[in-house]
Amino acid sequence: MSDGGEAYLVGRGRPPLHSRFAPGKSGNPRGRPKGRKSSATILDELLSRKVAVGEGRNRRSMTMEEVMIRRICQKAANGELKYVELVLRLKQMQGGAEEQPAVSSAEDDLIFQRFLEKNGWSDDGAA
Repeated sequence: MSDGGEAYLVGRGRPPLHSRFAPGKSGNPRGRPKGRKSSATILDELLSRKVAVGEGRNRRSMTMEEVMIRRICQKAANGELKYVELVLRLKQMQGGAEEQPAVSSAEDDLIFQRFLEKNGWSDDGAA
């Protein structure tokens, strides 16, 4: 029961009254420790880290992000539909779709059908 005499149901999102945070008090009073990196910072650091990559007979230094994008594009170029879709979605997210002339849905279907035929796949999903 609450102070008003009405029944108070305890459950998801409704903790017992005695264990609630007091008004003006934080559940994490000290916050994130100083010097501790956020997940976004850690991800940015990892993606910008340089790695040595072999291209043919030469070794070249690239960022991890560049290596990942190149590998995704290579898989798309090899005809893996999952990666083709991913590359197209990434391009669209970066505004690449606005820079190119719009293609109608019928033209998209025709291009996709030709792609499937060229790679020996049928449009019904059978190889």
